[in-house]
Amino acid sequence: MILASKKCLLILGMVLLASSMQVVCSSAAEESPPSSTEETETTGGDDDAGDDAGPCETALCRGSAYLEDDAVKSELPPPVIPDFSNGGILVYFHLYKTGGSSVTEHIIETKEEQDEKLLFEDESKFVFINNREDMTGEDILDSLTVVKEQGKTVFYNFHVEFPATMYPTLVEAAPVLDGWREAAKAEGVPFFLATVLREPLAHALSFFNFFHVVSYEQVWSPFTGELEPTEENFLKTYVPNRMCHLMYDDAHGILEAPDFALREGLLENIEHFMDEDELNRRNEPSHCDIEVVRKLLFGGTFDYVGVTERTSTHTLPLFTKIVFGDHNLAKVADRKKDIAEFFDEDEMPPLKMDKLSDATREMVLRESSKDTALYEEARDRFAHWPSYL
Repeated sequence: MILASKKCLLILGMVLLASSMQVVCSSAAEESPPSSTEETETTGGDDDAGDDAGPCETALCRGSAYLEDDAVKSELPPPVIPDFSNGGILVYFHLYKTGGSSVTEHIIETKEEQDEKLLFEDESKFVFINNREDMTGEDILDSLTVVKEQGKTVFYNFHVEFPATMYPTLVEAAPVLDGWREAAKAEGVPFFLATVLREPLAHALSFFNFFHVVSYEQVWSPFTGELEPTEENFLKTYVPNRMCHLMYDDAHGILEAPDFALREGLLENIEHFMDEDELNRRNEPSHCDIEVVRKLLFGGTFDYVGVTERTSTHTLPLFTKIVFGDHNLAKVADRKKDIAEFFDEDEMPPLKMDKLSDATREMVLRESSKDTALYEEARDRFAHWPSYL
C-alpha cells in the first residue's frame, strides 16, 4: 500500500513539476533581457545599475513606492499562518548572509530542548532537514511521507554550500517549489514557504566580513579569505545586486565575483563544478532579470518574505509558532555568526558601515538598486504581519 502511494505521489509530483516548469519558462521568456548595447552603456557591472540608465518610470524601479498608496495597501493579502498541529511542511529558502543561521540554529536548539522533555516512549514530532546540495522531487515525496505517515512537522532548510553543482538558483528551484505546494495541497498537508532579504549595504558588508575577512581557504568557501577589513578590499570584492544574482543566475555567488574575490586556483578548475551554460554566463554582460525574481517572491510562490532587521521580532517567532505552536520559544534566541565574535581583542575589528566613505555608500546604493527594490518591496508587503516580540 505504501509503495503504491509513493508511486502515485511520484507521478503527481512529476506532472506538477513539468507544469510549473512551463509556467516559469514562459514568464522568463516574456521578460526578455535588454540588448547587449543597453547593458554595456551602464556602469557598476550590472544593467540598470548606473546613472546612464536614465530615470525610472516603473513602480518596481522606484522600489516599493507604489505600496504607499492606501488603496494598494488595502488589497494586500492578510497574513495566513498555517496550522501544523497535525504536521506540515515549512520550506526555508536561505540566502547567504541574511540572518538565516540565527533562525535555523535556534530551530535546531529548540527541537533538542523539546525532545528532552519527551517521555521515554514518546517520539519527536519535528524533523529538521538541511539540504545544501540540490532540490528535487525526492524532497517532495520524502516530506509528504513523513507528514502523512508519521504526523510530523518537517522544516526544510535550503542553503547553498560550495561546491554543490546541482544547487539551484531561486529561478531554477521555482518549478520544484510550486510543485511541492500543489502536491501538499492535493494530499491535504499544510505547506509554508519563506525566505528573507537584507538591505543591500548591510548585506554587502556582512558578506565581505564573513567570506573575505574571517574565513580562510577551505573547501566550503570559493572566496579569497583572510583579507584586511579595509574599504579598499571591500570595493575589490564587491558585487552589485548580489542578492538578485543569487536568486536569478548565480546561486554560489561566483559568476559575478571579480577575479580578486575568488580563491587562488578556483578559476583554473571552475569547469569541474560548473556546466557550460554557467561558464558562459561568466563571460557575458551581467544581467539579473528583476521582474522574474519579483514574480517568484511576490506572485504566489512564497507565503512570506521577511527582512533581516525583523528576524527577532517577526520571522523567528513566526517560525517557532508554526512548527512548535509557541512564538514565545523565540525569546531566548541568540544571534549566530555575530562577526565580532570571530575577532580577537588585538585584531583589527570587522569593517563597519561608519568606516565606509560617503562615496562608497552612495555607490553601493546606486549600483544595487535592484536589490534595494526587492528588499523594500518585501519590507512593505509584509509589514502588516504580526510582530510577536
